Amino acid sequence: MELSPRYDGDPILRIECGVGEILEPVVRQRRRSVETLRELDEADWATPSRCDGWTAKDVAAHLSSTNGFWAASLASGLAGNPTRFLDSFDPKATPAELAAAVADVSVADSFAAYEESTEALCALIETITVDQLDVIAEAPPGHLAIDAVLHHALWDSWIHERDIFLPMGRDVPVETDEVTCALRYAIGLSPSFAVWKDPAAEGAVVAEATEPDVAYVTTIRDGSVIVDDSTPPDGALVLRGSAVDLTDHLSVRAPYAGEIPDDQAWMLRGLADVFEEPVG
Repeated sequence: MELSPRYDGDPILRIECGVGEILEPVVRQRRRSVETLRELDEADWATPSRCDGWTAKDVAAHLSSTNGFWAASLASGLAGNPTRFLDSFDPKATPAELAAAVADVSVADSFAAYEESTEALCALIETITVDQLDVIAEAPPGHLAIDAVLHHALWDSWIHERDIFLPMGRDVPVETDEVTCALRYAIGLSPSFAVWKDPAAEGAVVAEATEPDVAYVTTIRDGSVIVDDSTPPDGALVLRGSAVDLTDHLSVRAPYAGEIPDDQAWMLRGLADVFEEPVG
């Protein structure tokens, strides 16, 4: 399914809590991934990941390309000229084509590309100040505040770190600020994709998490999605579980342990619809 980012008007997705909290974890998580990947041997790089049909090496190659996208998006946004790279982008087919194109690249060269692109992106992020977090740049939902763009970048890399290392039986560190930022973004992403289809849609979904104990409310109204830590409205769909489990579910990596009413399931289907994936 091709993306239909919103580039004009108000951002389709806004995060209105935890301003500034993203700057440290988005850099830490990426640099940690580099150091963990450095430890892998040739057999590890060939291990199937949680991404269907992709090995650990394929996921790393994908992350190298996304590092380049995030760097270009942020630099252009900070310069006052936000990009529009993702109009009609296919988030399932295009990354697969890019991974296939580098299938014959050696493990050493793949890792070197990932390490170089990661460090270049981290160095750029480290120049961003809290005052610049409301500047507009590009992410898959469209033009968003840089705070939300960085949330997307962290969420994507955090999920893919787990995609690579969990099938190997390796523990993946769970840092409180990383998982809370990833959950905060994940609870808003599918609703933002759903609003593409139906700008008149209205609803609310809550992530009520443990380990750590946090709660984020996503409100869908007036063609936009707002994530904050306010009191949930009456009738909101409430998802309960550990922060890691909820983020995995919202990222179409694991089923939800509870019940989701049929008339509210649309709020959680947006990401699966974009990737044309079944939801368990």
